[in-house]
Amino acid sequence: MSVLHRSIELLEPYDGKLSCTVLRGESARKGADLPDPTKSNTTKVSLLLLAVRIIFGILLMNHGIQKWSSFQELSTVFPDPLGIGSPLSLGLAIFGELVCSMAFIVGFLYRLAMIPMIFTMIVAFFVVHANDVFAVKELAFIYLVVFILMYIAGPGKFSIDHIIGNELSRRKSRAYKN
Repeated sequence: MSVLHRSIELLEPYDGKLSCTVLRGESARKGADLPDPTKSNTTKVSLLLLAVRIIFGILLMNHGIQKWSSFQELSTVFPDPLGIGSPLSLGLAIFGELVCSMAFIVGFLYRLAMIPMIFTMIVAFFVVHANDVFAVKELAFIYLVVFILMYIAGPGKFSIDHIIGNELSRRKSRAYKN
């Protein structure tokens, strides 16, 4: 038995054909291609990431729109967990929920845009709703988990960041050829 990269063990050839080798856990037949989470730029994974970006981006953006449309009323009563004043805390929450959600959806400055979104959910879950029952802070927890996972996964290839990255790579390779 021989060993390949990353300690994948090869089994002996099957069906008497020396040219065919099966990796442990695979069958000889061609099965359905499942998305490989280690390859986030495959089309299937990128479509899944795009769907999650659109769904959770719109959901969070809705919270930001509600806060923005009620800014005058909320600015005097909005929680001030950072000690910077209710109007500024509200403004930062609107920025994280509305502006950053738009960047999240289109995949522009993706990870940078996600930092305020994650921070807002951390503050909501661990500070603002710290003493509430889990049912009250559950939504902030769900957003937090999804946003952390999406931060790790990246935007995928259907994003403005991917387009910019491809263009920069193309220009860089063209510069090396000249």
